Parts: sequence; structure tokens; C-alpha cells
Amino acid sequence: MLSRLFLTFVVLFLLGERVHASQNQVHVRNEAQIALSNVELGAIADIVTTNIDDDKALRALNLGEGPKAGKVVEWTAAEISKRLRPFNRVLQGVQLKLPDRIIIRRAVDFITRDALRSQIEEMLKLRTLPDPSWEAKLTDIQLQTAGLNIPPDGSVQVVPPLTRPKGAASFEVVISKHGQVIKRHWINAKVAYFAPVAKTLRRIEANSHLSDADVKWQKEDVTFLNEIPAQVADLPTATTRHSLQPGVLVTRSHLARETAVKFGQEIEVVAGGDAFSVSTKGFSQQNGYIGDIVKVKSQNTNKILSGVITARGVVRVNY
Repeated sequence: MLSRLFLTFVVLFLLGERVHASQNQVHVRNEAQIALSNVELGAIADIVTTNIDDDKALRALNLGEGPKAGKVVEWTAAEISKRLRPFNRVLQGVQLKLPDRIIIRRAVDFITRDALRSQIEEMLKLRTLPDPSWEAKLTDIQLQTAGLNIPPDGSVQVVPPLTRPKGAASFEVVISKHGQVIKRHWINAKVAYFAPVAKTLRRIEANSHLSDADVKWQKEDVTFLNEIPAQVADLPTATTRHSLQPGVLVTRSHLARETAVKFGQEIEVVAGGDAFSVSTKGFSQQNGYIGDIVKVKSQNTNKILSGVITARGVVRVNY
């Protein structure tokens, strides 16, 4: 069942050798503004290729009739897949990511400042953010007019930057027609990033576990933060590398993952599900952290099994 939130899945067309998934990528956006009567793939997707001919061919794929001028339509992932099906040969080997749905608006020879900002923010979210919980916001967009003119049957695409921009940035926006880039614009703006972060509420000693009582979670501006903020899932499986004062924003560099089992250690081996399970003793054949898959040796049978470390000294296996 598709999530109500933005959900992507990867479809690989592997029937030929014309293009390679590692080189050609098509990311269909969840919102797009077009000027065509028909919807070209280049108008609703971010396309990355290493071959000019591939780029032209992918951008020019005609997915059929779009909304009337000034109107809006919504296509589900199933609808997009159906419209792409006739182009299986062109899409062979392409890495294709689809949202659960896309909203397509048709403008008349124009894309507004707000629509352009939304398109840039979505590109940043899809291509540059380290975690889905992050949010990108664009401000102070410098445009001489209220938007950009688009020729009849034209489309707009934001070119993804090579690295995540911080603060004042310049974004390349291309105007295309029938798969050909006919004009380029450089748009200056300020970009900020916001993410949920944990701040310490008291002094934390080195080599300590962090609990919910030790930190407060809140969303903050992390635009110029050089480290990646710690996530909720990081805390139970790590200890602090050194002491932390109250009010410190906890990053992953502050934490050291704690070994949950060690090679040769006697451990509890659990088999079964939530309704019924049995446990026995065994010996770990590897070092590992919580969530890692390790090999264990059953004390009763001497069989080597694989399982997931669920707690310190505990491995769950499937017989």
C-alpha cells in the first residue's frame, strides 16, 4: 500500500544494454508545472545522464494528454507506470524513481516565482538532503519579474547541484522544448535547512548512554552545521565519546557505537516470533552492533546460524 507521504520506489528496466542504471536516472517529481498540451517526461522529472542522445530521448518521451491551460491533474504511480510502459525499450537500464502521486499544473507560457521556488526545494530534498526528516527552504529569490517565460510546448527543469548548497546559492534553471535546451537561467537565492536535533539537558559524562530524559528533541536550522545531527535510532546503540555540557547539539561525531556482542562471547540465541519463542545458549562468531547480522554457534547442536542482534548479548535467528 502506497504511503500518503512521499514514497519512492525503484524500477529497473533490464532488457537491454543501451543505457546503464548507474549512469541514467529519472526522478519523477511530486509536483510539476507544464506548458504543453501533452506531458513530456522532461517536464515532470529530474533527468541525469552521461550521454546527450540519451538525455534528448528521455526528455522527449510523450506521456499523453495533460491538463487544460490553467487546470490541474493528479497521476498516481500506477498511472505514471502505465504511461511509461510503451517506452520500455528507451527506458532499458534506467533507474526510475516514482512518487506515490504527482500533481501536474498547466500554465500558459509562464512559471511563477512560487512554483519555481517549490521546484527548487523539491530538487534539494530529493537530491541533496542526508535524511528524509530534513527540510529545505528557499528565500530571497532574485528574479527581475514574477516568474519565467516559457515558449509554447516548453518546460522547466532545475539542474541538481554537485554538492549541497548552503546559504547564498545560485541555481541553474533550463528551459527546454522537445527535449532541447533552448535557454538557461541562473537564479540567486538563500537556502536554509531544518532538521530535528537533540540538545542535552544536563551534563553527560563520557562513555554514557543517552536516554530521552537526557535530551530534548526540536527542529532547528542546521544550514551551516558541519556534522550530521544524531537521530533517534542512534541513541540506544551508542555511548558518548567524551563529556557533553548542557545545551550541546548532539551529532553523530559525539557518539561511538557500542559493541553488543563480541567474538567468542556466550550469548542468548532466540528463535520464533512474538507469539511464541524459545531461547538457548550459543557463542557469537563475530563482533557486532545492535541491528547487525552475525553468525552464532548453537551450544546444543554446534550448528552455525545467522541472526540479528536485538540487544546486548541477544541474537534472534530463524531456523
